[in-house]
Amino acid sequence: MRKKNVFGFLLLLFSSLIFITCYREDDSIRVYYDDLLENHLDSAVIVAETTRLDSLSEKDRAFFAIFCAEVKIRKDEAIADTTELVRAFRYFKNKNDKKNQAWCMIELAEYCSAKGDYRRMYFHASEALRLSNKMNDSYLQGISHSLLGRCFFVATLYEKSEDEYLLACEKARKCGNRRLEAISTFRKGEAVWALDSLKQGVKSMIEGCELAKDLNDNIMLAEFSAGIADHLLYSWQSRSDNEQLLRFAKESVQCNPKENNYWGFQVLGKAYALSGKIDSAIVYLEKSVESPEPSIKYASYLALADVEFARKNLTQSLEYERLSAAWKDSLELQDRSKSVLIADKEWLIALEQKKHGELHHYILIISILLISLFITSLLQRKRFRATRHLLEVRIKEDKEREDKRKELEQAETNATDKYTWQKSSIYAKMKKVIQGQKNGLTMKEHLSEDDWVSIIETSDQIYNGISRKLRKEYGMKENDIRFCALVLSPISLFDFQFLYNRSESAAYQREKYILQHRFGITDKDKRLKDVLLEMVQKGSEE
Repeated sequence: MRKKNVFGFLLLLFSSLIFITCYREDDSIRVYYDDLLENHLDSAVIVAETTRLDSLSEKDRAFFAIFCAEVKIRKDEAIADTTELVRAFRYFKNKNDKKNQAWCMIELAEYCSAKGDYRRMYFHASEALRLSNKMNDSYLQGISHSLLGRCFFVATLYEKSEDEYLLACEKARKCGNRRLEAISTFRKGEAVWALDSLKQGVKSMIEGCELAKDLNDNIMLAEFSAGIADHLLYSWQSRSDNEQLLRFAKESVQCNPKENNYWGFQVLGKAYALSGKIDSAIVYLEKSVESPEPSIKYASYLALADVEFARKNLTQSLEYERLSAAWKDSLELQDRSKSVLIADKEWLIALEQKKHGELHHYILIISILLISLFITSLLQRKRFRATRHLLEVRIKEDKEREDKRKELEQAETNATDKYTWQKSSIYAKMKKVIQGQKNGLTMKEHLSEDDWVSIIETSDQIYNGISRKLRKEYGMKENDIRFCALVLSPISLFDFQFLYNRSESAAYQREKYILQHRFGITDKDKRLKDVLLEMVQKGSEE
């Protein structure tokens, strides 16, 4: 038995080791590529250029497509092999790998940005954001927001661009990626600057530049410094702070002194020209005109024309202006014309309006639901009121039935009490005295002291010793107690005159006196017998 347990344990351990090994091997290729991108960019370029696709498995080929696209972005080329990226996306979709699907969408969006196809860029960036939101991946969310910000910026929707870059900065801080934070901060500054907030825009771009310095990324730092200097050339600060302009322009060249840093050369040449250093300006502007980009050639020739005009070399100035105009025409015939950009802007606005339309649709649905709930609540309230009214009616009927029951019980009690009185010897004596008084036999029939004691004792027997309570709580004298005992007997108040040998009104006056002075009751409709019976009932309940 022990051998079987040991064998099962070893089998489980061996299976676990195989699973862990396979898992590590499955993720090792991506870890290797990420390490090259972050720490050995030159080696990453070599790997991207020398690796043969046919030597890779389908999985490794999918990872390699993303790796090559990211290498080109880091080299500031951003032109990926879309066929491989689409193939990689399909592979990861079949594997239900949302993270790498999002990466494929991001790389495709970068490719569309480089080609000027902002419609498809918007689509890919939105899809990447949707996938990253499902995974709640802050880093991928930040990159997606940054791409959307770039898309809106090119379409001159600067406020939307600023909002997207702000979200990108927040996500970058959340995941701790300072590279993404630096890029997003700088681009946000461009959007703010485009909204005529010059000081705030330049301030934000400088913050992005400082973040790039902390990363020791000279290529990024050169681009950001050139961007700041380029914006300062067109802002009021260029006239009041030439030293700041020159500092950033020089940094753009110092951080990237390579011969292909044409934008940096152009910006530095313009800065020297603005500062009055004509010779230095001509040197760097002549370097920048070697750029293959029509936009840089156009701006550089135009700056050279201004410099030669300032030197009063009109012939050379006109020649540069002619070249500038030629490259301007070439620029207008480039991949995307102004009309297409405007169409893209209108398309993006239409997308935003569609989103607002969907929002209004949702608001309408919610409003209908709220109105339905309100109407339902009113109907429920009406139903509740009807139910409550029915309940009140039932309670009232139950109360009436209870009162009738009590009346019947009281009647039965009274009948029992009357029967008890009638069976007593003293009652016969009382009737005899009354009858004798009525017949004029005054001298023969009357109540003695013993008879009054019997009347009180009979009353106490029937009504739980009421005489003691009247003496103790109300301090009644013997005559009052005798009168109360007679009131509780079946004898009518009219016949009291024969027992007391007094007038009929005297009995009623005595009842009124006891009610007012002994019980404090001034209600004329209140009867002494009812008060005494209520007292007896309360005493029995206690």
